[in-house]
Amino acid sequence: MATPAMIKEDFFTKEYIGLLSSAYFIFYAAGQLINGFIGDRVRPKFLLAIGLETSCLSLLIVPLIENKAVHFVCFAIMGFALSMVRGPLTKLVAENTDQKSARLICTLLSAVAFLSPLVASVLAMFLEWRMVFITASALTAVVSAIAIFFICRFEKAGHINFVPAEKSDITAYLKVFKLNDFWIYLFISAVGEIVGTSVNFWIPTYMTEYLGLTSDMAYTAYSVISFSGLFAPFITLIIYEKVIHNGVKLSCIMYAVSAVSFLLLLILKAPVVNVLLFLIAKMASGCAVGAVWSIYLPGLAKSGLVSSANGVIDSAGYAAATVANVIFSLAMSKVGWSGTIVMWAIIMAIAVNTIFLNLKFKKNRDKAF
Repeated sequence: MATPAMIKEDFFTKEYIGLLSSAYFIFYAAGQLINGFIGDRVRPKFLLAIGLETSCLSLLIVPLIENKAVHFVCFAIMGFALSMVRGPLTKLVAENTDQKSARLICTLLSAVAFLSPLVASVLAMFLEWRMVFITASALTAVVSAIAIFFICRFEKAGHINFVPAEKSDITAYLKVFKLNDFWIYLFISAVGEIVGTSVNFWIPTYMTEYLGLTSDMAYTAYSVISFSGLFAPFITLIIYEKVIHNGVKLSCIMYAVSAVSFLLLLILKAPVVNVLLFLIAKMASGCAVGAVWSIYLPGLAKSGLVSSANGVIDSAGYAAATVANVIFSLAMSKVGWSGTIVMWAIIMAIAVNTIFLNLKFKKNRDKAF
């Protein structure tokens, strides 16, 4: 969100910022594999406290020290620390509520996650980029402390129970890969993270360079796009419960909408229309990946592997986002924004075809039996 302002300084370049984000993604992905496994065995409040407060400290250091080595260390620590949050929190919800309630709560958690870039973009509109980092760090520290306090209170009152996984060896982790539909949801998440993280990272720069918007206009457009993401998880849940009772099929349709919207960015270049198309592409992709977080994972409570499954799926997603972010940052100087947009559309098209083939395979298999 602060990228346009940061690259105006000689110390920062698009390539350097892209590498910093990749360092974050790499350590987040690795951390998810480790902390997802731990999350099924250690009480959530401990992991949440360590992860959130450590990430706040790292976020605070970045604007205070102009040193590349320090920046890479801070982004790596932030990535690993924040990987301690989602898995344990999802397990806590899934195993302490009925399935319908768990879906709704996980949908709310997904929606709230969209507030982070929204808040950051609003801060970037009014504050110098260093103050954006400092303010975000302070806000996160306060909010996380309040959240952990209430989790402790609910646990003490008996509203929250934690049942640790019995086994702690590698064979217990491998059971995740045998869960029904695990592989296709893993793929859906990976594609969704490419759009939700890597593509999202470059939106402000895209707005200023490709559409020619001012920094303030770009931040405003980004805020609108980010705000629309709040509704994606709810749209997913409503469509799933009222229309399409199949999360995989729902994701396939939404990725198709996203692919078409990305292609239209090349044709309809009027700023307002272009921003609207970007909004639709992002929201459709958000709805697709919402099937993972709002439908699939909350339904795994009986397996006892919610945190581990979350860890593997999230790790794969961010691994894909890391590779994509490096490719995007390097490709921009070679193929320009038009070529990059085509790459985004191709990724969506590959997702649609892969999911469609999976649905067709399952249908033929079911007929055979």
